[in-house]
Amino acid sequence: SPFETFLRSLEQEYQPIGKIKIADPILEGYEAANFKLETDKGQYVLKIFEANRQMENIDSLIKVLVEAPKIGVPVPALVQGANGDLSTFTDGDKKIFYYITELFRGENFEHKVPSLEEIKIVTTHLAALNTLDFPVVEAYDSWGNKNLVQEFEKNTIKLSPTERQFVEPIVNNMRDIDLQRFSKGVIHGDMQRKHVIKSDSGAYCIIDFGCMSNDAKIIDLSVYLAWFCLSKENRSQWGNIQQSVLEEYTKKHHLLESEVRALPVLIRASYATYFMTTSILIRQGDKSGETKQWNINAKEMLLSF
Repeated sequence: SPFETFLRSLEQEYQPIGKIKIADPILEGYEAANFKLETDKGQYVLKIFEANRQMENIDSLIKVLVEAPKIGVPVPALVQGANGDLSTFTDGDKKIFYYITELFRGENFEHKVPSLEEIKIVTTHLAALNTLDFPVVEAYDSWGNKNLVQEFEKNTIKLSPTERQFVEPIVNNMRDIDLQRFSKGVIHGDMQRKHVIKSDSGAYCIIDFGCMSNDAKIIDLSVYLAWFCLSKENRSQWGNIQQSVLEEYTKKHHLLESEVRALPVLIRASYATYFMTTSILIRQGDKSGETKQWNINAKEMLLSF
């Protein structure tokens, strides 16, 4: 049905949000569709999941939004609809899931290099999040560093010889790491700068748990270091940043020596996976600025690291 018709039904389903005046698509990301809703009662975010997303995985995403605030981890607040946290509509023979959260007002760190103090604060939130421990039905993340070996083996034929030579040494290093030996917990899976928002008053919010899983905590720490903490702009501070992150994180989590040794490999794997995936997307005709920028950033960081 027309999107306007859907929005009118949304107002009935989620009466607390009031009358929708504007629904703007958020043109980022590669999976779920997100819309910023402006109503006569406030601002909200509508997340509509892709048709092949498992309901069990969505239930896991709902659970982290419910459990995280209980331990002081700032996440978007769910809006209750007539049927609770989660709603559906039917598209042909497919059931499509969606939910609404309150909009957290602030800016992410996409165009801002976080200060060391900001990094320390976000690290405490990440460490607290990783203390959660419940089963998670995860959605496979082809961009995730833990899946680099599998993705490389599946896509080798799609890479140029130069790209293969660039990525293969890191793949070989990843084969030497047994992630099953490391301590596990609920992990965000994609703690990059777009997924941390800071308000003018200094409050924080962690968003987009689409890559969450119950897995080795060191995976979360490596992705966070790779894509939130380190950048070409703060290259001279990398040693200090990594030390500060480990000091904050280990206040809540004991890390084995083998986990600390694995960190640099996992960080490089984060860059390698993004470089490989975006290189393939570009070759297949993806002309989006987002994909091009990820490709440039991943290659630059991989060379620097």
